[in-house]
Amino acid sequence: MSAKESPNAAAATHRTTKHNFLTSDVCEQVVRECGSFSSYIWSFVNHKPIINKYKYPRSVPIRSPKAEALSKDMVKRGFRFVGPVIVHSFMQAAGLTLDHLVDCYRHSECVSLAERPWRHI
Repeated sequence: MSAKESPNAAAATHRTTKHNFLTSDVCEQVVRECGSFSSYIWSFVNHKPIINKYKYPRSVPIRSPKAEALSKDMVKRGFRFVGPVIVHSFMQAAGLTLDHLVDCYRHSECVSLAERPWRHI
């Protein structure tokens, strides 16, 4: 019997589907409260990217106080798998925090993009 045919696989699929609906309900609640998911996320950094100036890779943190606050709020709202390390990584990828090393060839370009006037919706 393969994993797809087992009763446990069907139960796991059901749990995953149920979990996805719960997450979409949580997202809808955030949108109702904040206007958009983007506004909700950006509110944790005062709608301005955090520009760090790290010189050494060992100085770059894997989490931050802002990521911990956002993670705690997301968990309280019902989001799952949003620990501070994952949230900090998301913040880096989405441009909420700039953790390029000052010697990185992308640092100055990213800083100029982060400092431009921008309205986060």
